Amino acid sequence: MPPPPFNPRQRAFLAAHVILGSLATLFVAARFAAKRMKRLGSTTDDHLLLVATFAVYVIMANSIASLILGSIGQHASAVTQRQLKITLVILWANQFPHAIALCFTRCSISLLFLRIFYMHVFPRLRITAYMCIIASVICLLIRSAIVLLHCRPFHHNWAQPVKSHEHCYPLKPATIALAIFGLIIDGVTWIMPHFVVWGLQLRKAHKIAITSIFALGLMCEDWRPSRVPSQC
Repeated sequence: MPPPPFNPRQRAFLAAHVILGSLATLFVAARFAAKRMKRLGSTTDDHLLLVATFAVYVIMANSIASLILGSIGQHASAVTQRQLKITLVILWANQFPHAIALCFTRCSISLLFLRIFYMHVFPRLRITAYMCIIASVICLLIRSAIVLLHCRPFHHNWAQPVKSHEHCYPLKPATIALAIFGLIIDGVTWIMPHFVVWGLQLRKAHKIAITSIFALGLMCEDWRPSRVPSQC
């Protein structure tokens, strides 16, 4: 009997990415289907969400490539140098679509809130939402610059040993700072709609339900499977 194509770790890795892509696709499809049923046209936040979804597909494709061509899920003693290099290159490159997906998702959420919740009678909320969008873009630019300038010469980004203090500066301080920055953006984005929702004439149970939905969305954004430690 031939051995299975993937070991348990590789199958779990593949399943996680398939589930991630499926959920992203279902969410975006449901959003556009609902708009079509109500005969509403697409808006800027929809377009940003499409870009973010495409970036998720790129992450999936790269991750599957690292599974088939690289060494993801295998013991170090069982892989060749070529497989290891392919894996390191893909993991390095995956940081860009990941940062793009996160940035565009944050911007899409803020624009959606601006369109639905933050009317002109809430000027402070509108200003804060625009500040969140600007902060998200800045986070993307800083993250991209850090990744591009991490090692010199450039090929040391995926050379052995992985952490070469001679050619690469330490990423930990910048990673921690960007992670905190990102959490602040997510927290502010989550808190702002409550100033509108809790001011509406709704039953308290409904307000708590809306708050719980927002909290679930924030948790999904910060704990999604595509997140890697070095990301903002």
